[in-house]
Amino acid sequence: MKTIDLGIKKPKSSGFTLAETLVVIILVGIIASLAVPNFFKFIANYTLKSSANDLYQAISRAQAYSVQRRENWQFSLRSSSGVLQYAVHKATLDPNTNATSVQWNSLPSNINLNSETNLSQPTSGIYQVCFSDQGLPSTPSGSPQSCTYPASFNAPQQITLGISGLAQYRRCIIISTLLGALTTGQEQATPNSNGKSCY
Repeated sequence: MKTIDLGIKKPKSSGFTLAETLVVIILVGIIASLAVPNFFKFIANYTLKSSANDLYQAISRAQAYSVQRRENWQFSLRSSSGVLQYAVHKATLDPNTNATSVQWNSLPSNINLNSETNLSQPTSGIYQVCFSDQGLPSTPSGSPQSCTYPASFNAPQQITLGISGLAQYRRCIIISTLLGALTTGQEQATPNSNGKSCY
């Protein structure tokens, strides 16, 4: 009996050779070794930007409350067990003596204050800015604390944040005028006229 050839060929065994698989694994390893450090820097920079934004919003909130409620409000920043914490509260509450009345919010533990921070520190260990009932910044004074305008507020004042292990990343919140205008900034290559690298 004669067989008929239908033109269908038997498939060869398909797949990758060991050499091809090793080349792909090596390429993936090289790409990952380049991408992972950049990914960690991206996450660190995002954490820093987010923390700076939290402080900016808190300072803005203190200023807005002072105008809306026609009373003095204050932004406070402290380090507690190596973690930065901030609070927005009535200026009549001393954050040291009324610690339970003041709600402290924590920033991530790898966020730290940079030496460029020059916000007033009238209470031991706590950086503060007070806003009068007109929303104007001043340095809190007295007991109970008051913030009348004009006061001894030297603009610009700023909070500069850094992140552990990455000195080149800095973010700052600046109270740039005596009227309380807020701006944000980041690390720059050359210092400004005030000698600050974050502006």
